[in-house]
Amino acid sequence: MDRRSLPWGWVSNLIAVVAVLPMAALTVTLARQPHVSLRAGSAWSSIGLTFILSFVLVGIAVGFAIWSSDEPDESGLLMLPSALLIPAVIGIRGEVDEQSALRALALATIVAAFAALMSWSVARPLRAFAPPAALCVTVLALWLTGHGPTFTTTSGQIVPLLFSLLFTVTVLVGVATSGLSAFAHQIELESRPSYARDIEGDAARANMAQRPPLR
Repeated sequence: MDRRSLPWGWVSNLIAVVAVLPMAALTVTLARQPHVSLRAGSAWSSIGLTFILSFVLVGIAVGFAIWSSDEPDESGLLMLPSALLIPAVIGIRGEVDEQSALRALALATIVAAFAALMSWSVARPLRAFAPPAALCVTVLALWLTGHGPTFTTTSGQIVPLLFSLLFTVTVLVGVATSGLSAFAHQIELESRPSYARDIEGDAARANMAQRPPLR
């Protein structure tokens, strides 16, 4: 199947729902339990899930970067729903139940859709800035509305460190996916014969203003 025929916008949201949302909800829930600390020996499950979730986010970013290497400006938009879920879930107040998780998912998908829509109206070189801008605006809005990271006062310092790690990984994948996709595209071009590169360049220039930002 031609990868151009795949509805990658739907695939992006499906991955966010199936892979990222349950793991993020479980990670945040365990980290917010009372007395989570290294000294008490109760933080290892939270640490393990945090690292697993971080690797999953990096893996998703690499996958979208490779599969969208022909359109590097789209890869960051495809990564955006998964990336936005992290601050949205961390900002949930109280228990992370089905209703609150659905609200976090709705926030992530609405912001991601709005970022994709806005990228339609800007030049292609500027579209790579839409995902990090949407991520920064979402994090800032959550923080200003009192939905920043929270944890119990009996928890050790490992909990804010874990949340900081998740935020750092989220920002990195949100910023770097488009650049990684462009790098993969360059490697793919250099691996082709010279005549194939010339044809690819002519086709890309011909389609520069014809394709929408998301398939």
